[in-house]
Formats: sequence, C-alpha cells, structure tokens
Amino acid sequence: MGFLLVWTALNVVFNLRYPALEAWWAPFLPSLDATLILATCAVWAHAGRRVPAALTAAVGAVAVAVRVFRIADGITVRYFNRPLDLAADFGTAPELPRLLNSTLPRVTVIAGTVALCLVLVGIGVLVAGILRRAERTLADRRARVVFGAAVVLTAVISAFVPPDARGLRTGAFGASVVPVAVRQVRSYRALARRREEALAEIRRTDQRLQHAAPNLAWLHGANVFLFIVESYGETVLERPDLARGIQPVYEATGRALADAGFDVASGLLSSPTYAGRSHLAQETIATAFRAADPVVDAVVQRERPTTMARIFHDAGYRTVLAQPGSTHRGLYRWTYDFEKVYSAWDLDYQGPSYRWAPMPDQYTIDFVHTREVARATRPLLIEYALVSSHAPWSDLPPVVPDWDRIGDGRVFADLPAAHFPIGWANLADAGDAYLHSVSYDLQVIAQYVARFVPADSLVIVLGDHQPVAEVTRQSPSHAVPIHVISRNRALVDAFRARGYQSGMHPARSETPPGLETLLPDLLADLSP
Repeated sequence: MGFLLVWTALNVVFNLRYPALEAWWAPFLPSLDATLILATCAVWAHAGRRVPAALTAAVGAVAVAVRVFRIADGITVRYFNRPLDLAADFGTAPELPRLLNSTLPRVTVIAGTVALCLVLVGIGVLVAGILRRAERTLADRRARVVFGAAVVLTAVISAFVPPDARGLRTGAFGASVVPVAVRQVRSYRALARRREEALAEIRRTDQRLQHAAPNLAWLHGANVFLFIVESYGETVLERPDLARGIQPVYEATGRALADAGFDVASGLLSSPTYAGRSHLAQETIATAFRAADPVVDAVVQRERPTTMARIFHDAGYRTVLAQPGSTHRGLYRWTYDFEKVYSAWDLDYQGPSYRWAPMPDQYTIDFVHTREVARATRPLLIEYALVSSHAPWSDLPPVVPDWDRIGDGRVFADLPAAHFPIGWANLADAGDAYLHSVSYDLQVIAQYVARFVPADSLVIVLGDHQPVAEVTRQSPSHAVPIHVISRNRALVDAFRARGYQSGMHPARSETPPGLETLLPDLLADLSP
C-alpha cells in the first residue's frame, strides 16, 4: 500500500495539468514517465545497488521543470484554448505577473508567488523522497514482481482502450511529457524558418498596399473613428444565454443610432488571436498582415511596414491612437505610425480604476473628443483601444448620462460601480459580467456617436478577440463582430456588398474573412 501511494503521488506530479480543467481521474493514471522512473529504480534494486544521489536530484529537478511546464500549459489551455508554445510564449511570460498585479490585491500576488515557489521546492524534495522509498520497497523481489505485473496488465489494457483526443492518455497510461518536450524543441528549431516566412509575407503585403495607391477620395474628408472593443467576440452570438442578453442591447443601440440618422451594417471577422494579446489584433488591423504570435509580431515590429495611419496621414488626415491600457512607460512598442498617441499617463485621469482597466472607456472617449475632435482643423483618423471589457470583469464602471460632468474623471468615484463575484478561478461563471462589460461599451459608443460624431463620419466598431475560453466554452471560433456606422449610406453600402447585414446584429459565417482584410477592403471601398 505504501508503494501504491508512492506510485500514485509520482503519477500526479507528472500528469496533473492544473489549472487546466480535466477529468478527476486523469492525474491518477499510471504515468508513462513515472513508470519508467520506477522501473529504473527496480533495475538498480535488482542489481543490489542504490540509485546514485546525483540521479535522484536530477529526477527531482526534472519533476519541478515538468510541474512548471504543466502549470504554464494549463493556463494557456484553460484561458486561451490552445497548448503552450514555449518558442512563442516565453517572451510574453512577464505579462502574467503584470496582469495579476493589476487585477488582484498586491498582498495576494506576493503570497501566491511565495506559495508557488515553496510548492515547487516541496515537489523536488517529495520526488527525491519518493525515489528513496521506492528503492527500499523494490529491493524486495516480490515487490518487483507485483510492480512488473501491474505494468504489464496496464499495457495489455491499453490495447483495448480507444484513443484519447484530449491528450490525457496513451492507452491506459498517463501521456508522457517527452513527446511534448520534443514538439517544443522542434518549435524552437523552426524559429528561423518562421521568421523568414513571416518576413516574406510582410513584404508581399506591404507591396500590395503600396501598389494600391489609395486616395480615400470617396470619404470626402470625413472623419474616421475606429473603436476596438476588448474581448468582444462571437461568443455573444454563439452562447444561447449571451445571445439572448445581447439582442436587446443591439436593438437599443440600433434605435439610438437610427434616430440620430445613422445607417448600420454588421458582420464578422476572424481575429489572429484568442482571449489575449490584443496588440496582435491591433497590429493586424494596422498593417493588413495577420500577426498571429509574438514571433511574427517581433518581425513586424522590426520591419515597420506600411500602415493605416501612414496611408491616412498621406491623404491629409491627422492620426490619433488612444490606448489607456498602456500603463508601463518602459514597455516600448512601435505604435503603427500614429501622429499622436495617448497612453494612460497622457489622459490625466483622476478617478478610480476598475481592476485591469485603469479608467473607464467613456472617460477616454470624452478626453480624446475634447482634445482632438472638438479642436480639429483637418480630417481625423482616431483609433481607440478600449479596455473596460477586459477580464476578469469583477468591477465595471457606470455610464455617466451627462457627458459634460465627466471632466477629469473624479465623478466616477461618486457613482456606484457594477460588481460581480468573479475572479480568475471562476471565470466559467462570468457570462453575466462579461455581457455587462460588452453592453457597457456598446452603449457608451452609441451615445457618443449619436451625440457628438460630426457630419458624415465613418465609424467602425469591432472586437479584438474572443474572451477567455471558459466564457466561450472552448469554442474554436476566432471571430469578432464588426459594425460599420455612418450617415453616408454609400459608405455602409460598400460593406453590405461584402456580405454585411443591415443593423447591429452581425451576419454569421462559418468562415469569416480575416481581420487582415479590413484595411485593404476599406481602402478599396474608399478610393476610386
């Protein structure tokens, strides 16, 4: 029984994929890796020798490395609906502590970090102790026979067990981490090829944009507003409960826009990212190149191809980017050639923050309107990278009906926030909170457009990516809604010709075009 407990503990160390959600029995399967380690102990015991201390320490270190990998993989599977790719993900690892620091109390982050380090050290010590205990047990010939018989029986059962599409099992054994490690090594070895392929495609895309020679004449100097709504994904249409909740929001915003004389058409586009990495979606919109991971992103950042902002600037527009989620001055990124960039520290906000969001989106829109739209002397291209609908959606701002009261944002401290009992551990229950956050942004944008957007401006509202996989219920769709709004019906009709549907409810498609098509299509529709 003691040996069985030792074997089970070692299986859990190698099999457990927490925080990924998995079947309760999966960690207790006889792990191929643990079984191989114990078989090695049995061989040494049969030879009458002890396992060298250095080998025991090495196995303990490997077990800790496996646990770190399993935790990281569990995070990407649970929240981002994809397996971990160390070659692409390692460079963005520092974003995780920054995210936690902005959404959890500081003491919780520190205590959790210390606890995690202690657990990892404890796992190394535990595995070393397990090997010594197994060594003593397997010194008995009868124990080796029972162990061997259990392994053979499991192997025989494996011949009759159907394959597991989730990768939890290899037959009746727990899946080995070795093939996963091999895939990670291959991914690293393929980095140079991935960069070369990305560079070639970036240059081809850049040449197509340059050869198009757009003049934007059909805009007739009208302003263009691009509202990118954080985590606004197709799940609002896919999940029946969210679809029922978003429909009255679509109807209300559609009526408000129609009453103000605006025409609306909506569709879906496929984002290059899922549940995070919003900058990849923004970069894709800006360059018409599908930047799907940090490896490709680094190439785009280095190459700096032709961008939407550069094209509009050459056509006589002032180009502005508002990115209130940019709060770290030291994290430099190329910001896609905009003349003016408003980061969090430029927005002079004096009110409360709302978990990850340092300020409400309504404040950002009002601030930029006061500084840019109200003072404009030439046409504007303004892009808003909105943040209020960012996970975990536990604290969401109110809407201030009288925009004249917004000022420096202190008014938000006097108004009650919407609070939901949601955190990173129970995002599966975040449907209502998520829907509230998206509804908030659509309401704010509709109010702003109806009250303040001048003349025949073109307004585009779209999501950057799907929310976390627990909210989408692991939907494979990368689609995001897009709404095109203008008093100039001809501008909206151009999108209807591409399959967009009249009104706020997007036209569904199993294979929506990529987000990278937005800029070329927009330029083609606006330029004779």
